[in-house]
Amino acid sequence: MKVAHVWCGKDIELPLEQDENKKMKPIKPSDYFTDAHWDLISQSVACNIPEDFGATDKGMVDLLERGNVDRVALK
Repeated sequence: MKVAHVWCGKDIELPLEQDENKKMKPIKPSDYFTDAHWDLISQSVACNIPEDFGATDKGMVDLLERGNVDRVALK
């Protein structure tokens, strides 16, 4: 599962481009979110994802990784 859209007062469509290894390409969060929104999303995901996560949670973890966030350190 991949995060393709996020609602932050408006629908934000995120790119789903992959590299040659089929790994999602990094994003620059400031291209899509305000600093306040990205901080809130990052903190919410980092603090609410269990260590043994499923497919939906994996999509959220991938979003943080694409945005260069160390969720473990943030948590």
